[in-house]
Amino acid sequence: MKLRYFVSVYEQDDGYHQMHHENCTRLLNPDKRIDIGVHESLEEAMLSAHYYYTGVSGCIHCCKPCNTEPGIPEMHLTIVK
Repeated sequence: MKLRYFVSVYEQDDGYHQMHHENCTRLLNPDKRIDIGVHESLEEAMLSAHYYYTGVSGCIHCCKPCNTEPGIPEMHLTIVK
């Protein structure tokens, strides 16, 4: 299913910018996020988010597979630019 994704303009204490999809209850206001487009998969959205920031972590609620909190396996992506 295609969803629109956003990445926060604010860096968290851990140095990462958090990524959310359009239906997330934790989605920030429009002035506090960057629209990274509509994507077919979470992996595709994460690659797109890395064009803006090198440190991106998925929201624990809507993008859990790519969240970097302790105890949650990090999604490793090879980014070719």
